[in-house]
Amino acid sequence: TYYIILNMVARSPREGGLAPIMPATPPQGHVPMMVSNPLGIGTLYSTTYDIWLKVGIVLGLVAPLIQVADYIFRRNDIDAARICARPIFWLCCQAMSEVFSRQVMTPLPIRILIPVSYNAVRLSFLWNWA
Repeated sequence: TYYIILNMVARSPREGGLAPIMPATPPQGHVPMMVSNPLGIGTLYSTTYDIWLKVGIVLGLVAPLIQVADYIFRRNDIDAARICARPIFWLCCQAMSEVFSRQVMTPLPIRILIPVSYNAVRLSFLWNWA
């Protein structure tokens, strides 16, 4: 229902209407580059950005997975492994949601809310660590 109402509000007459021109889809029939790739075209072919992403993957995903395996197999501390595994699970869910939202061309405000909402969920796990 929300999307139907939003579409009705966003669609406005183009000729002679008092409402501003705010089409639900661009009149060109395609999505502007700023919406499909907000970081710009330069990041697609940048080796520095590629290295940055790979270091982020190692530090943010692989290192915690190694720590979880260490807790399970070497230290036999299942509770510590469970505490470390929850944020990793949500990080993987966030990555899949962001890829899916980019592929189906989800509107930019909703694409912005995806990482914000997942980070809000992950903040609750920090409360357990404190």
